[in-house]
Amino acid sequence: MPSENRIVAVSEADRPTLDRQTLAHELVHALQDQQFGFDRNASRSRDERLARQALIEGDAGYVAARYEERCEAAWSCLPRPDDGPGAGLDGDMGVYVATYQPYSDGPALIHRLRERGGWAAVNAAYDAPPTTASQVIHPDRYPEWSAQRVRVEDRSAANWSRFDRSPPGTTVGEASVFALLHANGGVAPFHLQRPTRPYRRYNYTHTTSTGWAGDRLVPYRSAEGEYGYVFRTEWETTGDAAAFAIAYRELLRERWGAERREGDVLVVPSGPYADAFRVRRSGTTVTVTNAPTAADLESVHGD
Repeated sequence: MPSENRIVAVSEADRPTLDRQTLAHELVHALQDQQFGFDRNASRSRDERLARQALIEGDAGYVAARYEERCEAAWSCLPRPDDGPGAGLDGDMGVYVATYQPYSDGPALIHRLRERGGWAAVNAAYDAPPTTASQVIHPDRYPEWSAQRVRVEDRSAANWSRFDRSPPGTTVGEASVFALLHANGGVAPFHLQRPTRPYRRYNYTHTTSTGWAGDRLVPYRSAEGEYGYVFRTEWETTGDAAAFAIAYRELLRERWGAERREGDVLVVPSGPYADAFRVRRSGTTVTVTNAPTAADLESVHGD
């Protein structure tokens, strides 16, 4: 509770116990708030929020991990409580995988910063935090590399309109693209459980998503209350773009039973994703248009 300068542990037990690593993690958050403050800017895109969260959670996670290493090797620390029941996952796996990425890759980013310039480099990152999850998934991209700015021109018919937001839509980022592929069978089942660097819990690096260079997701709704969207992605190379377009079409067909229609259109006939999709690639750009029916695709985003 920053306003009261205290940490509160909530428990139903008469004599609550607190895991020492969890306490270390939360104490770092208290120190971060005292030294740097928490900028809760809701206007950032989803990708930007994940990137900044990776710095904050990564710093706390890295310190807690280093503390635990010393407890196990040299320090005399309070014993850790027995593991309780694991948390269940009742929601969407794709949402969970994307949301967890800062906790997985953030500590590895902090470790890389310390290797480059010690704790001074970590502290300096708060003045210029990562702006995209790609800089966290691939720490060598921070801070020089930046994502491309992607725009989606409004080509909707009179009975369709964008949601009221300026600029319209959001950037979901590489972490969310990976999560989309993972949740729909586009990534090998155990790929996530094979981390590739120290202090990284899961592996968010994949050949189909690594070439991501920028995106924009813009939602639409019709006068009748139906919904659609345009999801435009930019890629480093035409090969990267082609691989993503192929993967997207395959997950629609193999995971959701989409049927091929004329041109670039696929239609999922039934189930929770019973919609029409148009997947088009032009050079390094892939544009996915979604609408309730194939006939509505042109109304959401016409040629």
